[in-house]
Order: sequence, then structure tokens, then C-alpha cells
Amino acid sequence: MQFSKSKDEEHEEDHVTEIDGHKFKPETLVLGYGYNNKSCNYSLKPPLFLTSTFVFPKSKVGKRAFELMRGVAKPRKGEKSAYVYSRMNNPNLDIFEKRLALFDQSDYGLSFASGMAAVSAVPLAFCRPGDALISTDPIYGGSKTLFNYFLNDFGIKVYWVPADAQKEEIEKAILAAQNDGRKVKVIYTETPSNPTIVMTDLEALNELKLKYSTPENKIVLACDNTFLGKLFLAKSKLFFFFRTLLSDSNYFWSRCNSLFNN
Repeated sequence: MQFSKSKDEEHEEDHVTEIDGHKFKPETLVLGYGYNNKSCNYSLKPPLFLTSTFVFPKSKVGKRAFELMRGVAKPRKGEKSAYVYSRMNNPNLDIFEKRLALFDQSDYGLSFASGMAAVSAVPLAFCRPGDALISTDPIYGGSKTLFNYFLNDFGIKVYWVPADAQKEEIEKAILAAQNDGRKVKVIYTETPSNPTIVMTDLEALNELKLKYSTPENKIVLACDNTFLGKLFLAKSKLFFFFRTLLSDSNYFWSRCNSLFNN
């Protein structure tokens, strides 16, 4: 995939983060961003935190941390939750997520134990019984199995369109869902498509998301990515995505046929 020079130049300032009055590009920041070596006896690299649990300086700090983690309270401006439990948050995951978000030009990142955990989180977080999800086809087989069989048990219907569908064809799927009395909550794609390497019109998806979103029902646009990795897929900020999914085992270890213990 190639991006035109004018596109890159237009968003050049978006690729820079300022720290202490100095501007750095993600390519530089990703090497050390999110790690404070003072908290780890000035170790050059972050140590591995193998603990499952963490100590709170005061009981009210722990109470507040659990409230934020469960979502029963909203963080105050500038507030950062204490670490609670490594299954939920952990210093290593925190650094990893911050650096990926930085490189992706996104606001934040979340890591999952598997790709299907990440894919499953999208419809389960944003859809409710009676809602609809629009998806391009083909996508990763595990994702298609989830959409075709398991979401149906939750009352969520998936409307399929070809990966290379024109804007008008995708719009017909949205209208079909609305005619069935369903709210479209997610537009989902994987590009290049898996395994046929067909490119999807991302701008068309975004235009339809904006057209059919309302203040009461904001449609989420989600993009999976098996083949390209962070370097070659358009940055979230450049291509409107609120959710991008990346296979880290494929990208960081350059292989898609291995399982790694967590």
C-alpha cells in the first residue's frame, strides 16, 4: 500500500509529540515512551513485572482504583488509576499499550491475550440484543465464525457486504438493517481482506458511518489487520478509525502460525 506524498505532508504535524518543549516523532518516542526509569532504580530497560497483585499506599487509593477499574466512577482530569491486578492492568502492559497507541496516532491502546479476544470485544462492548453489525467479507475465519454463529445467540445480526463493495452497496446493507428495525452499532472490516488480499474503501466506510450516526447512536468503525502491521496500515488518526485491531504475534514475531504463552 502506498500513500501519496501530499497526504503525508498534510498530516506531518500529526506525527509529532511534544515533550518538555521538544518535538519528537513516534519513531523516536516508541523506543522509550511510557517508562520512568526512576521508579525502577534507573534500569535502562523496563523490568518484567511478574506479580499478579499490587500494594496500595492507602486503603482509599485501593478503593478508588477498583471503582475506576469496574467503571462505576469516571477518572478526574489528569487522574491515573493505581495498578490493581495484572489480569486488568500491569506496568509492562501499560508501556506496551502506550507505545502502540503512540505509533498508531491513537488516543489509547488495549492489549488482549489473543486476537479473537480483541475481535470479540468489539461487538460485545458496543452491540446489544436487537442491534446490527455491518461487516465486509471475507475476514479472518475465527471472526466470521463469531459473527455468523455466536453473535446470533446474543440477538445481534450481521449484514455482510463484499470486501470490494462500492459505497452504494454498503449503504444498502445499512438500510436493510434499519428496515428490519435494528440499530447499526458497528461497521467492521479487515483490509487487506483475509485471505484474498482485497482492498476495502476505507473512506466510503467512514462517510457512511458519519452519515448514519446520530447523537443517540454513534456508529463505531472498526478495522482488523492481519497482514500489514503498524508500519504499513494507515494510522488511525489519518483514516478516521476509532478502533483498529492488530495481530501483534504476526507483526512483532513475523509469523502467524505460533502460539505464545502469556
